[in-house]
Amino acid sequence: MTAKKRPITAEDLNRIHYVQDPQISPDGRSVAFVKVSPDPLEKSYKRNIWLYAMAEGADSHPRWSPDGTQLAFVSARGDKPQVYLLPTAAPGGEARALTSMENGAHSPDWSPDGGRIAILAPMSREERNTEDANGEPQPEPADKLESKHQKERAAEVELKRWDPRPMWRIPYRQGTAYVDERYDQI
Repeated sequence: MTAKKRPITAEDLNRIHYVQDPQISPDGRSVAFVKVSPDPLEKSYKRNIWLYAMAEGADSHPRWSPDGTQLAFVSARGDKPQVYLLPTAAPGGEARALTSMENGAHSPDWSPDGGRIAILAPMSREERNTEDANGEPQPEPADKLESKHQKERAAEVELKRWDPRPMWRIPYRQGTAYVDERYDQI
């Protein structure tokens, strides 16, 4: 659905941010620039210098900690995307890698108390075919799930508690399990 065309207004101008004076570092790995943002209340513009590391790859999935002092995000700075943590209480800090998962990591999510971060990480075929505590292979096909396991899973979902554990089955409303070649680990 396309938006209906209309004339530009003064309020629209107050939403326009732009970049000024980009400068590439001597080693060519970073660029510094000025981000200009309108401040309608002060009837002026705010200017902040931003530094972008061009070789670091794409960043995505930013998630604030509950207290707002840290930012978790996904960055493709190496072969596989990993989760990084950036302290925001003191500006100018450097992000540090939280994960170094073989197959990468994505979708960070903070615990309500801000003490832990859950992530999704693709599992290799070897990890998927491990045995549980009783020596039985996991994951089980959907048609072999026992009623007991389905009831336990339903009870856990009802509790809606934050519990980062490997998920081998994802039950649907019909009580079947999702099984395919790609599994994630929380």
